[in-house]
Amino acid sequence: MIKNFLSIKLYPFIIKKNLSQTFLCDIKIINNIIKYICPKPGQSIIEIGPGYGAITKILLQAVGEIEIIEFDKNLINILKNNFFLYTGLNIYKANILFFDFYKLKKNENLRIIGNIPYNISTNLIFNIFKKIEIIKDIHFMLQKEVYLRIIANPGNKKRGILSLIVQYYCKIFLLFDVPPNVFFPKPNVNSTFIKLEPYKKLPYIAKNYNFFINLVKKSFLNRRKNLRNNLKGLIDESIIYFIGIDPNRRPETLTIAEFVNLANGYLCMY
Repeated sequence: MIKNFLSIKLYPFIIKKNLSQTFLCDIKIINNIIKYICPKPGQSIIEIGPGYGAITKILLQAVGEIEIIEFDKNLINILKNNFFLYTGLNIYKANILFFDFYKLKKNENLRIIGNIPYNISTNLIFNIFKKIEIIKDIHFMLQKEVYLRIIANPGNKKRGILSLIVQYYCKIFLLFDVPPNVFFPKPNVNSTFIKLEPYKKLPYIAKNYNFFINLVKKSFLNRRKNLRNNLKGLIDESIIYFIGIDPNRRPETLTIAEFVNLANGYLCMY
């Protein structure tokens, strides 16, 4: 098993706990990731948080030119040293939570890839979805708990804002689970490698997306309360009834279609 591991001890950098850094070291897992991504020459590949470049090198060899976004200055220096012979590597030093994907050299049909720090995964997904119209697909290594929140169906206690937003925009594919022992340092959680594929045509369309998002967020303001209480001040319970939804229901029981109908129905009345 040892021979299947890459050694990161060769790289002189300090792992920063405040950035939740953990590095994938297993060659079999890396090859499996590449198999599912299936990179092709000419594609717009964006790698988030490449670390020391374990996946970066294979992506560069397959595609010819990729763009990477990294926040850690020390890792950027390692990447520059490791890939100084490659002319197709474009590096952006940036906080991915605030990164504008339109700044990229290639900014359409983006294929986004990343081993995402667990503490920023939800906010990162929300930021990426602001530019969903230029994204072809997303391949992420996530904490399994985050994945379970993403796929949570109506009635599931894990269902929340993240579930609704991802399911509104994307098809979700579980590719494979990943144990903690293939990372360094070893995390205390299991991981999951997933694919998010934006719908070419949304199954349900909110007439005003900002209002829809506000409605969803307000609905989950207090998970123990029902729609009547959480939406007080935004939508009167009589209107909720009129649209065909029982205001006594809790938000996690609603489908995406019901949330969209509630938002659109209210806007049609006012």
